[in-house]
Amino acid sequence: MDYLKDKLRKFGWRGFVAAGCRLARERIYRKDHYFLFTRITETFRSPRPTLLRAAAINKENTIRFAAVFPYRPRIFLRRLARGLRGFFYLREDGSPMAYHWFALGQDYFEAHYQWTFHLEKTEAYLFDAYLVPSGRGSAIATQGFSHIHAAMRELGVERIFSVSDKNNAASWRFLLHLGFEMGGCIEVTRIFAKAVLAREVDHRPHISAEMRSSMNRYSRQAVRARAA
Repeated sequence: MDYLKDKLRKFGWRGFVAAGCRLARERIYRKDHYFLFTRITETFRSPRPTLLRAAAINKENTIRFAAVFPYRPRIFLRRLARGLRGFFYLREDGSPMAYHWFALGQDYFEAHYQWTFHLEKTEAYLFDAYLVPSGRGSAIATQGFSHIHAAMRELGVERIFSVSDKNNAASWRFLLHLGFEMGGCIEVTRIFAKAVLAREVDHRPHISAEMRSSMNRYSRQAVRARAA
């Protein structure tokens, strides 16, 4: 009760009601924006030696490792039945640290966005990468990408796509670090947090000053790397 009284003194009745209406509107109806990133599969090298071992996500490894990750095994198995692929990444002692899924050369519908990614035979879409908390802040994610990038090149992939939430700076900054470039923006309309509609919109109005600075910095680094 004291909390409500304090807010009333601070904002007044009108401000308090407006804030409540705004919060309710965001919970009931909102529009989220996701940046679409793209990268050609040119040579990529991890700045550190790769210490991870990769294991394909198949039925056997799903049963063996899935309990470590916040998904039930049946979700992994359902994805495998749809023709999706991925890798588990393990330390030298065999302990699982991460996984990464991808769709290759097929249309892939992402329910979280209500969006279908139309992929050519030489295109792949990276999604649902997860790293256990104890591995965050290390080079594991970069080493994992180095492996999956090499695997895709062997499969004939020429272009890779991925998506990042506009508000997830750690995610889009990591993609820029890996050499991805901005390729568009998906606007997702949500009602009670569930995606009901998606459309492609101009990405430029949604780029923050922080993101633009990061894009310029990584672009300059890429130019210097190519020149070297």
